[in-house]
Amino acid sequence: MDAQQGHCPRITTRQVEVLVLVAAGLSNPQVARSLGISHQTVARHLTVLMAVLDVPNRAALVSRACHRGLIDLSAWPPVAASAVRRLAVVAVPEPAAPELLAPGP
Repeated sequence: MDAQQGHCPRITTRQVEVLVLVAAGLSNPQVARSLGISHQTVARHLTVLMAVLDVPNRAALVSRACHRGLIDLSAWPPVAASAVRRLAVVAVPEPAAPELLAPGP
């Protein structure tokens, strides 16, 4: 929670894409190649995500992201939880932390 602004920072679609690839075990350079961005940009996304989700490392980041409903590890490779909801035939409740999701670019 951002104490100065009084709201929880939002996580972008691109950051969720990075999370999914990290959860699948890819390194920063592999994530960068997969998304067509620099490895420094991947590192920055991870730094921001770790701050937003208040975790110290990649393993904790994936764990917290799963707990918050941002990624789904029920299938391999992992997918963004929003992708699972779009593919569902029946209605699925909103994610556990919808205030964290922001529309993509």
